[in-house]
Amino acid sequence: MATQRKRTPAESPSLYSYGSNRLSTEPVYRQRLKYDTIFKPDLIPNYIETWGTDAAYGKINTLGNAVSLDAAYVKPLRYTREGTSLYALAFVADAWRDFVERVQNEVSSDRMYRNSPWADMVAHRAWVGVDDKYNEYMRNQVYDSFRKIYVGEVPLRNKRILNLNSFLEVFSEYMSEVISDAGPLTRSGFIESSYTTPLISGLVIEIASDPYDDDLNKIQKYLDGNFIYVAHLAAQYGFLIDRNIPFRLVADLGSPAMKEYMKGVDIVGFEQNSINSLGECEKLLEKSPRPPIDAFGYSKIPGLESVRRHVNVFLGEHPNRRITPGYAALQSVVPIGSSQSHTSNQVFQAYYNETWVTDMEYVGAYLKAMYNALVTTAPIVSDRRLWEKCRMETRILKRLPSSPDAFDLVTGSFQERWSLRSFYALRTIERGVIKDDQQRMADLEEAFAISDAPRREGSPITTLEAYESALAHIQETIIGPFQ
Repeated sequence: MATQRKRTPAESPSLYSYGSNRLSTEPVYRQRLKYDTIFKPDLIPNYIETWGTDAAYGKINTLGNAVSLDAAYVKPLRYTREGTSLYALAFVADAWRDFVERVQNEVSSDRMYRNSPWADMVAHRAWVGVDDKYNEYMRNQVYDSFRKIYVGEVPLRNKRILNLNSFLEVFSEYMSEVISDAGPLTRSGFIESSYTTPLISGLVIEIASDPYDDDLNKIQKYLDGNFIYVAHLAAQYGFLIDRNIPFRLVADLGSPAMKEYMKGVDIVGFEQNSINSLGECEKLLEKSPRPPIDAFGYSKIPGLESVRRHVNVFLGEHPNRRITPGYAALQSVVPIGSSQSHTSNQVFQAYYNETWVTDMEYVGAYLKAMYNALVTTAPIVSDRRLWEKCRMETRILKRLPSSPDAFDLVTGSFQERWSLRSFYALRTIERGVIKDDQQRMADLEEAFAISDAPRREGSPITTLEAYESALAHIQETIIGPFQ
């Protein structure tokens, strides 16, 4: 196939939608409905909806807890937009490479149209670290909102802030009055919210930088004569295509194909010139978690036996130290027999961290940074009011910087009780958990009883262990899994 003739909206108006964020509510609603009839759920079998029912995919683990991908397990992508370095979860990067090379082969063999974005796929967007996005959000939205509006526009609140303790009192009021409507504060709440992109999962690769909301562009550009065939090929390498963002590819953790990249396939050989000898290969493997060798084999999925897969390799346990295909942490993944839940659970346990464990470490660090920034930009406060002996005076008050260990659980001014109380308050607000004062007090007393264990005579539990147990109690029995 050399080139395709693409239809225009004028020729086939029923095949196009004009939805975009530029439209008002009613027109955009009608156009979105039209888009749903064009990209019907049965158009392709391997689709996902990260704008809708699958919004939490890759961000929430099988226990219902927010997670962040450990950066140690990402891998550079091949075939990226010129001048960019992009990454994905390691086995996803392996699948992407083979998928692109397969498409390139299909194009060169004239089985696909050449005038198509699918014919020359390169990655434009991929994994982004959640900490970078969280930092940007806390600085540009939370802090700016608190400093410029909540405090800046109400002088009385500004005058109350003279030290870290009074800052936290005012911020606590801001949190209860504003956060429930304006947005989350903890990293877990941030990940659960619409403020985060699915790209933080490391499971998503986008082949364009096009706007997400432009329906006409999505239909004209991507739902072309190659689309159905490309979707069929994508499934052979374990990818889903986003129904609302068709240039977004998402790794299907339940796909037998993706499981083969996790567990590996039998090694047929190594790419020419990748290694000189087995001895050198073993040396490379011992020094690097990502050895620069290209092992490959073929799929064992019925009907896909001709599909070539590049696989990661690692050295097995002593005494054999044999080269083993796949990823060591995922060897219990059975390529076809395991359930999606089992596979996802293995992946989340191996490569992701539950964020509730460190939520208050992040919050404490940001609160301290926010207060110190306030001290730096506005070190003094002018306060005119009645002072001693009923004298009306204007006094210049100096704000005191916080101590470096203010939120240390052992030595700080705000220790485990403050952390537990704040975690409880923040997460219940973010989740919309409604309880009366008596219920809240009872919940906190239970948590405090757990955290106070080291103070009891003869207790073998450390302060940190008791705090972690109390935090886990709040998370598991009160906050619960994300719905």
